[in-house]
Amino acid sequence: MDNKTITNTGLNETNNKDSSSRQSQDNLKSVEDLYVKCFKPTVSFCSDGEFRVEVRGRIREGIKNALNLFSISDLKGDINKVREVIFQGRTFSVAAVIFLSWMLTNFLLDKASPFGIKKAADDYSEFIIDRIAAPFYGSEAQNEIVVVLINDNTLIKEGEAWPPHYDWYSRLLHRVSKNQPKAIFFDVQFNNYRADDKTLDKARKELEEDLAKFKVPLILAQGADTSRKNVFGHIKSVELAPVEWSNFGRGYPLLLPASKSGEAQNDSCNPDQSIATPALRLYREACSADSSIGCVEPTSLLSGEALCRPLTPHWGRAVSKIMETKKLVRLSECDLINPTEAERFQSFVKSIFHTFISGFDDDIMEKTRQPCAYTVTVLAHDLTNFDKVHDVLKGKIVLIGSGLSAMHDLVLTPVHGQLPGVYLHAMALDNLMTYGRDYYSHNKGRVFDFILISMAMVVSWAIAVVLRAKPRFYQFGLRLFVVLLIVALSFVLYTQYHYPAVHWLSFLLLYELIIRVIQQERH
Repeated sequence: MDNKTITNTGLNETNNKDSSSRQSQDNLKSVEDLYVKCFKPTVSFCSDGEFRVEVRGRIREGIKNALNLFSISDLKGDINKVREVIFQGRTFSVAAVIFLSWMLTNFLLDKASPFGIKKAADDYSEFIIDRIAAPFYGSEAQNEIVVVLINDNTLIKEGEAWPPHYDWYSRLLHRVSKNQPKAIFFDVQFNNYRADDKTLDKARKELEEDLAKFKVPLILAQGADTSRKNVFGHIKSVELAPVEWSNFGRGYPLLLPASKSGEAQNDSCNPDQSIATPALRLYREACSADSSIGCVEPTSLLSGEALCRPLTPHWGRAVSKIMETKKLVRLSECDLINPTEAERFQSFVKSIFHTFISGFDDDIMEKTRQPCAYTVTVLAHDLTNFDKVHDVLKGKIVLIGSGLSAMHDLVLTPVHGQLPGVYLHAMALDNLMTYGRDYYSHNKGRVFDFILISMAMVVSWAIAVVLRAKPRFYQFGLRLFVVLLIVALSFVLYTQYHYPAVHWLSFLLLYELIIRVIQQERH
């Protein structure tokens, strides 16, 4: 009796255990639920072994279901659906509606741009691509261009107040000139005569003597109003280059029409009746010979209508080895210093990752910016150390600019954030030396407009086919197709033809809007 009772009790316990096990397994609707049930801090419903068995079973089941979705018969059915409608007149009619809607919407947004949406989307798409591509930019031109930066510490160490005396500028130019650079550009406008500064005559005399002695070409910055006289402009051998312009967006013009006081700059470009901007002036000095170091081609090949295309600056991220070996500035917070190809690729992957997670962290782009400039930089107060800077400046193109907090001469870059404006001229010069006539520009001619229109036609036709055939997963497939096509087109145009980033963000937003409208109408 006792044995039977014990046996029955054992059977009941076994049945209860099996029943509980089946009940718990039925309640496990996902691996996440399984994990919670098996490893909940207070109660554990299954052992480690049961957990592993269950996970393996669910993985096998998921793979089996995925393979069933792509069975041969179903794929043949989808292909037949597409084949039936691919060349039907109705398909082309739908494609025409999509294409015209796309182009018309894009045209209206481009011209009207309500709330600046189109411009903001285009600028941001270019910003992202430029930031991602920056680690791969680099050439011999990097070490042939040097920025001499005047900052607040410079004035403190030199015992100068703001604004510095005229003769302080002449002494600064003397320190640079005696290092025998190839050319000098001074990115400071001397258009305002200061009656309280009595050193102007002395500064002019010293400047004339240095130009005669060292014979280094000197280019000074000029404002938009070329009728305003530069206080050093009448000195022989001094050239002026305009540094202010409008209506070019993010573009850097190589030529500007001469304008007088009260006249607005126009978009016309006549190479014979225009003034060269600093980058073009310096490019002509740097690459005048066929075998100039850092130049892909002589300047004689960049002429005519090619000069009328505004350059779109392509920024680099890598820091020159010279900055490290000469200890010109502090590099402790900088990355990608004299990088290998593996390090460049690693930085590229990081840039993509940070771009994807930027929506979760508003400060991620600021945290990951490159604090060190791409261009070799010498601080102005280090010019007194001749041995330290001589090899860096000799035979190079030198740009002198201001990083003073009082001047607010800043430019926004996709890689470094804000930089002193002189770096924009240095980067434009670097691009010209690296690419020659084939520099990055939006104005590449009608062939690129034809490519973009052809892409829009292909996408419209593909969308029409899929919307009519409606194969499985057609919504996901459509989005994947459009994304891959835009990525491929952007990659080819950017890397092979030096066409700045296609405005992919605008294309994707327009595509999504049009598809939703068409789907709503069909329903």
